[in-house]
This record gives sequence, C-alpha cells and structure tokens, in this order.
Amino acid sequence: MFFGYAGVVSTAVLLVDLVLVMVWLGALGYLLWVSPGQRRVLLVVAGMTVLAIVACYALDIRVIRAMFSVAAA
Repeated sequence: MFFGYAGVVSTAVLLVDLVLVMVWLGALGYLLWVSPGQRRVLLVVAGMTVLAIVACYALDIRVIRAMFSVAAA
C-alpha cells in the first residue's frame, strides 16, 4: 500500500490495531465463558465494538494518507 517511511508508519499503526483487536477478542471470549447469562448484552457490545474498530481502521488509513500527501506536496 505504502512504500518507504509511509509504509513503516502504516505497518506500525496496523500492527497496534491488530494487537488491540486480539486483546479484545480474548477478553470477549473470557467474558462469554465466565458469564453465560449475559451473552446477549456482551454480543451487542461486541457488535458495537466491531463497528468502532472498523471506523478506527478507516480513520487511521485516512490520517496516514493525508499526512504523507501533505508531506509530498
């Protein structure tokens, strides 16, 4: 997607996002296992969190593109 310094920055941001998603999935799995009576509420929160993760990913990509398009101009 990006080359050079922009590639390094975008890779670092996306790796941090990936780590956060993996931690979140682990926490969700643990909560679903510990409290089976609250599954519906937890799954609703999980759905909203997935939407937030997708929005953050899109924002990260836009910020990186804007940052490096201004630097190139």
